[in-house]
Amino acid sequence: MKTKATKPALTPEQKAEKEKVRHLDSVLAISQRGRHAFVIGKAQDKKGITDRDARGLMVSMIFDAGLRGYASDPGEALGEVLSIPYPEPPEGASKYDREFRDGQVAKWEDRARKALQQLSLPQLALLLAWMPVVEADAKLVKTNWYARDSGDKESRWSPLALWYQQLIDFVGYVPLRMRSPRSAGVRRAHAAGTTECG
Repeated sequence: MKTKATKPALTPEQKAEKEKVRHLDSVLAISQRGRHAFVIGKAQDKKGITDRDARGLMVSMIFDAGLRGYASDPGEALGEVLSIPYPEPPEGASKYDREFRDGQVAKWEDRARKALQQLSLPQLALLLAWMPVVEADAKLVKTNWYARDSGDKESRWSPLALWYQQLIDFVGYVPLRMRSPRSAGVRRAHAAGTTECG
């Protein structure tokens, strides 16, 4: 029968480190509860955050959700909305070049952020919903992107399906296949909430 090996005794330094971590954990738990209560309070108060701060928050989220990393599709789409074209790297350069990103892209972002601050909250809400799926949405020109015959394809499609339905429900988008006169009855039924449209 095997006997359980005894753990070696902790050194004074190890004991001090464990105590330090235990103390930090307790402080972090208190901090998290306080932060949670703070957000709940702000969310329950109609005047908890000003329109200006709400706009700043949404602009920050738009950039974080869509323009993180090196993806250019969201930047190009945002540039179209703002009439501030997203920069292209100089001939022979790459979009990954630090000089290009620290120069032209950074200047474009500064202009775009200022322009976004001038938009209404509904406009920002629409962009906030769109930016995370811009790149994937651009690929919906091939039927295989609509396939859901595997777990991976289902995961890929899910956020696009949500975005597609949000466009229909909240923005007034009518899918091409529902624009014919023959589909008028279906559109009326959808508006009444008695059917689904894809």
